[in-house]
This record gives sequence, structure tokens and C-alpha cells, in this order.
Amino acid sequence: MNYPALASNPYHSLARKYFVNSQTSGLISFEARKICDKSELFAVVVNIGDSKSIIVHPASTTHSQLSQKELESAGITPCSVRLSIGLESSQDLIADLKRAIES
Repeated sequence: MNYPALASNPYHSLARKYFVNSQTSGLISFEARKICDKSELFAVVVNIGDSKSIIVHPASTTHSQLSQKELESAGITPCSVRLSIGLESSQDLIADLKRAIES
């Protein structure tokens, strides 16, 4: 999981430095490509920062022009997924992700 608010993240100190009260954005990435097609609440689109929660597969969308070496350098694997959390109920989003992961 790649989320700078986690103490284990290599960018945690920078997140604490640049984000007020140690609160980072609602953007998180992790390895679980299959959930893009199985989620019912997250929109599968390439933009981020919307009021609706979004799920993106960077290797086939936003970063598809990069070579394999460039993808690896950017920390993007064939299974990388990014979430941008919107205004929906956190409980609904968690339940949707859990169901998508388990299916």
C-alpha cells in the first residue's frame, strides 16, 4: 500500500512537513487490479480530485505511454490501483472494496 500518511511510507516525513496537521489527500494506491471491474461505488475514470470516489489502473490509463522500466521507476506495477476518495460514506466505500476484493 502506498499512502504517505502511514509511518512506514518512505514519504511520510515529507507528508508531515507539507500537509497541515499530518492530513494527506484522499489518494491511495495498492496492488489489486481485479477490483477495478468489481467495485460498484468507485467510478473507473482517469481523473482524480472529484467529489465522487474514483478507481484508476495507471498502467493502462494515465501512465500507459511509459515503458516498463519507466513504470517500475514510478512505482507502478501491472497490478497497481489508485483510489481517490470522494464524499460517499466511508462505511459504504469500505464495504464495496471488501466485497470487490473477496469476489
